[in-house]
Amino acid sequence: MLNYRERSIKELIDRLSEKHYSSTTISAVIKRLKELDLLDDRKFARLWTRSRVRFKPRSAWLIGRELREKGIAEEVIQQVIEEELTPEQELEAAMNLAEKQARRYRGEDPEKARRKLFAFLARRGFSPDKIWACLGEVLNTDSEFQ
Repeated sequence: MLNYRERSIKELIDRLSEKHYSSTTISAVIKRLKELDLLDDRKFARLWTRSRVRFKPRSAWLIGRELREKGIAEEVIQQVIEEELTPEQELEAAMNLAEKQARRYRGEDPEKARRKLFAFLARRGFSPDKIWACLGEVLNTDSEFQ
């Protein structure tokens, strides 16, 4: 289970429970993996955040939500996101996504393209302030949307 990707403690407990292992066995496995430094929620959160930033850009808020769903403690989430994703990097990620997505809407009505881009970025968890900043930049610099 750890060969495919790193897992959080909660994920591993859930997976072992699904396979009907007893709670004492699960506890022993978790304890041993922690001793061997093969199971660490902080390390998992760091890797998850880096992976999301690099390959599937999302907002800090959405990455935090994903980590919460994986059972990571709130203090760990806050610390890791502060270390791994600066507000500037988040804005840059939103800008890159907006530029890439805007290509699909060339030739469409500018207002319709603006709504579609806004919705696209909102689904990735970006705040309205960041989205408007991106839209202003992307749609105003592209002559196709004038």
